[in-house]
Amino acid sequence: MRAFFPAFPQADLDRHRREIDEAICRTLASGRFILSEEVSAFEEEFAKYLGVPHVVALGSGTDAVEIMLRAHDIGTGAQVVLPSHAPSAIASAVRRSGADILLADVDPATMTLCPNSLASVLSMPTSKRARAVVAVHLYGHPVAWDALQKVATEFGVLLLEDAAQAHGAEWSGQKIGSLGKAAAFSFYPTKNLAAMGDAGALATSDGALAERVRELREYGWRQRYISANNGVNSRMDELQAAILRVKLRG
Repeated sequence: MRAFFPAFPQADLDRHRREIDEAICRTLASGRFILSEEVSAFEEEFAKYLGVPHVVALGSGTDAVEIMLRAHDIGTGAQVVLPSHAPSAIASAVRRSGADILLADVDPATMTLCPNSLASVLSMPTSKRARAVVAVHLYGHPVAWDALQKVATEFGVLLLEDAAQAHGAEWSGQKIGSLGKAAAFSFYPTKNLAAMGDAGALATSDGALAERVRELREYGWRQRYISANNGVNSRMDELQAAILRVKLRG
């Protein structure tokens, strides 16, 4: 017997019902359902909200982590450090990229990645293939970014963000998702900024990286039907983008 997900809280929907109904009707009337005006508008509006130049809308937060790694050519043969306490979807995304996982402990006060534990893990002889660290902002708590960045710089690894549980949080006056080179977001219905289905995004300050992510999200196409990379199908649909635009406005 199939197990169904429980119903999601309706307060958010009730508060925005009229605007959401209008957004859905507008999208259905347009006849455009994939990578059209609503997705482009959401990318621009969410980028402005975060204070970053680029947001690329994706199919899910799990896809966002995988594509974030692949866009940096992190895959088979590489190691990626994760906090020992984090959603299993993040570990799944790392394995899908082809990389191996190293685990560092968390700070018991915040349950986010511990800088001292990260340094210990990266110091180990078995960690020589480490290329990146995914710092997971958890339960709305930002990671200790400055301390983690210091460790990452010391060991020559890339520090990336998973911001799936921290939309709107800030570190030193800066929005989470804008701290490093790239950040993965989820808009699953339980998140702070919630779609009505699966949806995700990658935020970055790097224009070239954003273009690579755009290719990877749609079969690796650099132009239609011409694949430049081994891409996937991870496209946010227009309905989810239209709904997210309403909720982003609050």
